[in-house]
Amino acid sequence: MSAPGKYIVESWPILLKLPKFMQWFRREPLAQRARDTELYMNLMESARTRLARGEAPPSVASRTLEKQPTFGLTDVEAAYALSAPFAAGVGTTLAVLDVFFLAMLHYPEVMQKAQAEIDSVVGEGRLPEFEDADSLPYVKALIKETLRWKPITPHAVPHSVIADDVYEDKYFIPRGSTVIANVYSMSKDEEAFPSANEFKPEKYLNDNGPSSSSSSSSSMFFFGFGRRICPGMHIAQNSLFIVIVRILWAYNVVLQKDAGGHAVPMPDVDDLVGGLVVRPRNVPFYLEDRRRGTSAAGLVREEGRKAEEEVKSFMI
Repeated sequence: MSAPGKYIVESWPILLKLPKFMQWFRREPLAQRARDTELYMNLMESARTRLARGEAPPSVASRTLEKQPTFGLTDVEAAYALSAPFAAGVGTTLAVLDVFFLAMLHYPEVMQKAQAEIDSVVGEGRLPEFEDADSLPYVKALIKETLRWKPITPHAVPHSVIADDVYEDKYFIPRGSTVIANVYSMSKDEEAFPSANEFKPEKYLNDNGPSSSSSSSSSMFFFGFGRRICPGMHIAQNSLFIVIVRILWAYNVVLQKDAGGHAVPMPDVDDLVGGLVVRPRNVPFYLEDRRRGTSAAGLVREEGRKAEEEVKSFMI
């Protein structure tokens, strides 16, 4: 439904002049909106009930509901506002992790180099933390390379031109035109990213650490552009960092085996599926324990328990 250009009305907005009962293209989106509204309203009402009982922990939900009259939001508006973080962030984060696992299968030497950096900084007695990020430049570069190598939004989010424009003194773009950024083509620019088809975190590094381009806006184009750039980009980067660095600390990403104990065929790096957001069709991997000590296993289990409790408290 979110694939750009799926509905004819996107190219022919004059169809919105038809009486609503004749606008056949509205039926599917309206049905989905009704399902979404029911889900989001149920979650918000659950939060409101726990807040009234004094059982709600501090969260975006509790603060929004306390300030709802000040914000001037209706219940439906508040429910959609509260849904935005997970509605926009969960599916995209999972798609990026699929790309990460795909890359680790095809480039085990990159995984081993990242693991060596993590081991030298973190050691075996604790899990990596957010505070370790600045000491792990290769891991940070690996994450940026994951986002660039197979961008999950290859055509970004369509924009509308608010004024007449001329591009490179050649192309006139009239006001109201829909413009779609070719993020995939940008990610394969050999001038910006030499050996663009290869997964090489070194693209974002030089001999002295992070390269100048690694912190520039041009290296973050996969989050969008202008006023419509992803507002959750910093949350996304932090989420990806803590998940990926802990996976690499604790596990090796290994190709699955069949019933006979033989490795299954390596997945094709270009076998992608999706619409607005794309992801690898199939990544047959499993996580092989790197740290077999009981203390390491206990750390992983304890973090899992805490995460589960935190999720339960958030889904109020």
